[in-house]
Amino acid sequence: MKLRSVARAFLVCNVGSGTRALFWHDNWTGLRPLFEICGDLGPMVSGISYSATVSETASSAGWRIPRGRHLLNQFLRAILAEVSSTMDPSVQDFFQWRQYSSDSVSGVFSLTKTWESLYPDPVQVSWFKSVWFS
Repeated sequence: MKLRSVARAFLVCNVGSGTRALFWHDNWTGLRPLFEICGDLGPMVSGISYSATVSETASSAGWRIPRGRHLLNQFLRAILAEVSSTMDPSVQDFFQWRQYSSDSVSGVFSLTKTWESLYPDPVQVSWFKSVWFS
């Protein structure tokens, strides 16, 4: 539970019906969770509930983002312009594991690759043989 914030960066949500993906808290846009980008002001300024799902913020006409001149609303409209608002009710939302260093989504958890993403190998220096020896 203590590492939830670390693991969150590795999860990507693929939206199908949009009923399970949380609008603010899941990484469904490909950037990161919108709450991390917009902060506490996001739900207040946009009028989108803190616990809203993706399907609750979309309609056949597009995204339900207010037309205000606030920078957060403009930012949300710009981000969501790239994301389709059409949901497929027959497809469930699903989460995949992403290898953070390569940005590839494999869907398969690998402890080795996750460790390498969190702790990359340091650059080898020319003087390492004078310090380390067999």
